[in-house]
Amino acid sequence: MPISTPVDTVRTLWVGLVGLLFVTFAAGALIASQAQLTLTMELVELMLAFALIVAGATPAVRRLLVKPLGSVAEALAVGSSQIQTATAHVASDTQLLISVSASQAASIEELSATVEELASMTRRNADHATQTDRLMGKTRDAVVQASDSMRGLFDSIQQIQRSSVDTSRIVKSIDGIAFQTNILALNASVEAARAGTHGAGFAVVAAEVRSLAQRAAAAASDTSALIEDTNRHVIAAASLVENTRERFEAVNTHVSQSSTFVTQIAEASAEQARGIDQLNVTFSEIDKVVQQTVSSAEHADAAARQMMEESQQMSATISRLHEITQGGEASIRVEADADAAMHLRIAVTTLVADAFATWTHGMPVAQITNFGSPHATRGTIDLVLQLQALQAAGQTFDFELRRSADNAGAWHEVMQGYADLYGESWWDAELDSERLIVTSPLIRHGEFEKGIYALRTNERLLHVQSLEDLREFTGATVVSWKVDIRTLQAMRLKRIEQVFKGEHVFSAIAQGRADFTLLEFAATPDMSVTNGGVTLVPVSGFKVPLPGSRSWAVSKRSPHARRLADALERGLQVLRSEGRIERAYRESGFFHPRVVDWKRLA
Repeated sequence: MPISTPVDTVRTLWVGLVGLLFVTFAAGALIASQAQLTLTMELVELMLAFALIVAGATPAVRRLLVKPLGSVAEALAVGSSQIQTATAHVASDTQLLISVSASQAASIEELSATVEELASMTRRNADHATQTDRLMGKTRDAVVQASDSMRGLFDSIQQIQRSSVDTSRIVKSIDGIAFQTNILALNASVEAARAGTHGAGFAVVAAEVRSLAQRAAAAASDTSALIEDTNRHVIAAASLVENTRERFEAVNTHVSQSSTFVTQIAEASAEQARGIDQLNVTFSEIDKVVQQTVSSAEHADAAARQMMEESQQMSATISRLHEITQGGEASIRVEADADAAMHLRIAVTTLVADAFATWTHGMPVAQITNFGSPHATRGTIDLVLQLQALQAAGQTFDFELRRSADNAGAWHEVMQGYADLYGESWWDAELDSERLIVTSPLIRHGEFEKGIYALRTNERLLHVQSLEDLREFTGATVVSWKVDIRTLQAMRLKRIEQVFKGEHVFSAIAQGRADFTLLEFAATPDMSVTNGGVTLVPVSGFKVPLPGSRSWAVSKRSPHARRLADALERGLQVLRSEGRIERAYRESGFFHPRVVDWKRLA
């Protein structure tokens, strides 16, 4: 079937209108020429002329305008049917993509958690290897000192051995002298005997000298035997010392080799830890891509469903147009209202959405005046104040919360225009003014403070007295919390454990991979925070200010972008002048009255 183009339709319509105008002018001229007729006759003739015009023009209009429109309507009907079929296929494929992407996201999250645990273990191994390397160095130094001492001992024993030989030689000389003295005394006794009575006294002396010589000889003989025995023991000891010295030198060699191996292990572990950290970053990027894929697939599914609905509406419109071209009647009504109610799409994390739902229980936001609920976290307070600011600015709207697993997914919604605005405030330094309209600060510079949270059982940490004491511990935070990371780095801690999600911070502390983290103060009686069965409490007397201010942001891709931004700005000023912002944060515990006098660790 041939289809008329828009040019053909306009041309046909133009010819029909010119023909109708020509007939009208001709009839008017005919009536004007009959000036002698009465007014009544003129009116009758006008009515007859108008009837003739309409009767004559209707077939021409039907032939020149309605029939081409009928052809166009039939062609649009065929196209609409094809669009519905294609859209149904797109919706089916998108559902499959959502299912697969969600499965991949879950698998990547599990793998990411495993890699994170492996990274922590590797870092601990690297730390242990480094400590072992230092101990091996000390052991090597001790072995070297012991070897030197054994060498000195060996030298001393050798000197003792030489002295023993000299002493033995002297003792043998004494023994020889005693033997000679004994011989002389014996000869003196013989000569005294020959002298008779004159030599009796000399014989007594000679006998005593001989007795002394014999005892000296016996003592010298005993001493010589002892010295020889000692000399044998000294020689044996010298041999043992020499063997011991050789063993110490061997131990020193082995320790040096072990130290070299431990050093290589420490360096390899450190390199492995750096590689796993890089792998962590890669998995984080992959997780973001998968989350974005899931988000895009969900939006594609929503768009496909909307296309199906619109194509069905278009089919109904085409059917109505077809009825009109076949002689039916239609009426078109257009309404426009610059102040019409808005439907807002607000991007939030699942954590904030769940807390908001539990807190409000469907209660209208305007009726919320008590901000002391256990579910009134800083994120939910931001969301409630945002909605109340729009109401304070006189806006009429309804809203839906578009959930994402984390902040990255929620920001993807806003940046792509799938959501009109982000439900929480965010750090101004990280907001992209090219793609976002940023309001005045909701949380001004210096107002954002966090506590140092640790396990109740960590008595040593809970009793720190200064920043110097805190630097001996390991802090933990989420890899996407850039301001927290910069704050911890400025504190020059022992180490910073970075994880992917907030709940992983609690598990890292519970498992001993970290000692503390920075958390917003809670409104609980002891200001404790519990997540995944792990409860953390603040270190009393200290708080940490985070630099910068936080504001609301509207996507420039939103159809209500400028209207939203202006309304939020006006509403923000109203809430601040009423003192509602300060009161909401104070009652929720974010501006906690109990920590006003606590010392800031900057």
